[in-house]
Amino acid sequence: MAAWTQTGTKFDIDGLYYTTLSDSTVQVTSDFLTYILDDTVTIPEWVSYEGRQYHVTSLEERAFSGQAWMTHVVIPPSIRTISTEAFYVSNLRSVSLPSTLDSIKSCAFQDTRLVDITIPASVRYVDEEAFYWVDSLQRIDVESGSRSYCSMDGILFSGDSTALYRYPSARTDTSFAVPHYVRRLGDDAFLNCIRLRRVSLPDGLREIGVGAFHGCQSLNALRLPGQVRLVSNPFAWCPVLTQFELDSTNPYYRIETSNWALLSTDGDTLFYKGLQEPIITVPEGVRCLAPYAFAYNFRCFEVHLPEGLEEIGDMAFLSNHNLEQVTVPSTLRRIGEYAFAYNRDLRSIALPEGLESIGKYSFFITSNMRSCLLPNSLKTIPEYAFANCRYLNELVLGDSIERIERGAFAYSDALDIGGIVFPPTLRYVGDEAFRRAYFESVEFTGQVDTIGALAFAVEGQKLKRLTLAQQTPPVTGEGAFNYAYNYKIHIPCGSLSNYLDAPVWDGYRNYEEDCDGVEPVDGEAVTVRGGAGQVVVAGAAGQRVEVYNVTGVRVT
Repeated sequence: MAAWTQTGTKFDIDGLYYTTLSDSTVQVTSDFLTYILDDTVTIPEWVSYEGRQYHVTSLEERAFSGQAWMTHVVIPPSIRTISTEAFYVSNLRSVSLPSTLDSIKSCAFQDTRLVDITIPASVRYVDEEAFYWVDSLQRIDVESGSRSYCSMDGILFSGDSTALYRYPSARTDTSFAVPHYVRRLGDDAFLNCIRLRRVSLPDGLREIGVGAFHGCQSLNALRLPGQVRLVSNPFAWCPVLTQFELDSTNPYYRIETSNWALLSTDGDTLFYKGLQEPIITVPEGVRCLAPYAFAYNFRCFEVHLPEGLEEIGDMAFLSNHNLEQVTVPSTLRRIGEYAFAYNRDLRSIALPEGLESIGKYSFFITSNMRSCLLPNSLKTIPEYAFANCRYLNELVLGDSIERIERGAFAYSDALDIGGIVFPPTLRYVGDEAFRRAYFESVEFTGQVDTIGALAFAVEGQKLKRLTLAQQTPPVTGEGAFNYAYNYKIHIPCGSLSNYLDAPVWDGYRNYEEDCDGVEPVDGEAVTVRGGAGQVVVAGAAGQRVEVYNVTGVRVT
């Protein structure tokens, strides 16, 4: 028998790429930058490579993402799962699924041109976002015998018909009555059904999922039944929803008719605010904005948030393209994921002291943001929080920052602020955290544990000085700093051998040990005293002070 190829080996056969998973199995692998698939693609159940047979058992995430010419795919029986974003942003119009299929993952068919689909009876799980933003979808059918799902007139329901999961976006109906036996509307159930003007909800409905009516641009009337509960604001991007009613027996919500605000009964949480206006004032007493509360509000350019507000939920202001100004209260403690993402006109936002957390991608592609002033209370800057803020030219980090996660400020091309000094609290800098930020000097004043790959990678020569205060270098990924240019790396006295022996750091030769010792602080009546783990310098206001230990190594 032929020797098997090492796990992780990649090879191509007849235009498809595969990666070995074991000595007998492979998965179909994404390589859309190097191959283009035409028309119908039939995935084989078995492939032969270097004299050995391999079973094709899975699809890699985004395996067919970006395929602009592929229109139909045939999936073999050996593949049991359609992976996350498997056909994301492709030209797929139809797919043949095997009778052995078990599951369809999140966003598997997102942004495709899929017209219809038949789900095999074997399928036990279809993610509620599997058909996210498939505006061409006209019907979803389910093979008879399925215990998990059923279809009525091309609409996808749970097997017992108590949940409506997906109403195809391309249906031409202008009104629809949800059947009386339905108890739940799934996430994105009516997403982007732009023709629907009225939807009647049954009295027995108990829950409306995330984004259930997002993008229903013609929906102008809706009545919420007496026992229904909302996971978030399900009405984002419903610009003409003005005839809004709430059953008088509903114990969970109330409507303020003066400003068409849908609130929790106690007034703590704002879910929805109708009659979209250019200036929005959130009612007093609101402590939380629900997820998607003001998402896709293209008419708004100014928002006033009241004192007492503590939380801005995930996606609360997502894609408000004209939003220019947000007044943030001093009481704010949390900003959710994607909360202000894709707001092209928002130039600055003052984040208050006391803010404890911001979510991943919270200001992602806020392309006109000029200033980022982070409070001292914030300890972590999460993944891609300020990535692609291409005009960001002012950055002030708080003095308590401990972690800057992957891509936090990546591709902020205008971030050309001369130098950046990280506080001694910083312990972690993730991969690509400041990729393409143009610093002349970077200084770490504390004991950093990790600096990720490409953390400060930038094209062209800009960096002139890198300073570290630690004897032992941090664990560092490849390309964290550009090897190619002869900037100076300043390190503590006596630490050169540690750096030359460390992975990645051994590739640099432009070190300078800082052995100059202590210089006096200019000024009269300067006093220095220590104790209880602290050093107090008095009388040196306005001057830069460096503190050295007894061996002459700078410690802060």
